[in-house]
Amino acid sequence: MKVTLLGTGDATSVPAPLCDCEYCLESDRRRHPSVLVEAGGERLLLDVGPDLQEQLHEVDVRDIDGAFLTHAHGDHSSGVPAIGQTAKWDGDHLDSVDELEPTPEDFDPGYDLHLTETAHSHIDDWYGDLDRWLIPVHIDDWETVTVGDCEITAVPVEHHRPHARTLGFLVEHRGRSVCYAPDMRQWLDGPPEEGAAVLGQPVHGPRGELRAAIEATDAGRVVLVNVNEHIQRKHTAQLGQIARESGYELGADYNVYEV
Repeated sequence: MKVTLLGTGDATSVPAPLCDCEYCLESDRRRHPSVLVEAGGERLLLDVGPDLQEQLHEVDVRDIDGAFLTHAHGDHSSGVPAIGQTAKWDGDHLDSVDELEPTPEDFDPGYDLHLTETAHSHIDDWYGDLDRWLIPVHIDDWETVTVGDCEITAVPVEHHRPHARTLGFLVEHRGRSVCYAPDMRQWLDGPPEEGAAVLGQPVHGPRGELRAAIEATDAGRVVLVNVNEHIQRKHTAQLGQIARESGYELGADYNVYEV
């Protein structure tokens, strides 16, 4: 299983807009959160943020087999209209605007967008009817869907519930597993299976709660994502040292991990 961190920032990301503090000027760039998981010939996109075009082109990805949203906050979902509009034309290029036609009812972009019913409602309110562009498939706490040989389980986490109804995702393939939980404060109904590699974050709650949640998984490897040097007032090297002292790894954009 190959895991690529497309973005390891948060809603502000790094550098923060309109800021010239030393942490923004001197720290590594962090794009909005997204992860690409490749296993068994399948490509799974976890979160669809506003930097998606740059992120996918940077890693030379032109197609996916499934997309999953942890929740509808903009740093995780505002790339949805872009992939929807792109999919809508099915690879065709228009010679003129006169060729514009309504999306056919049998339109198939080639992959499903998995999200909670709550996230679907928020996206419809913010961006317009999602069904015009993509095929939304609702997923809820502890439900499992299959894409090829991969099993993806929705793991409920605490982050702005019930308004956001945030999920993490446990991806499993042939005995290997990784759990992506970028905005997690704590697990709601207990952690995912023991031994999964965990992509978590150090910001959205007290450090003790987050450490307890991570350690409850007995993860073989923990990589911190959803990081912001601007907010934490520390340089990248300082955060890396703190992570290592805790037995974790500090994620960086476009880092690749073999699980």
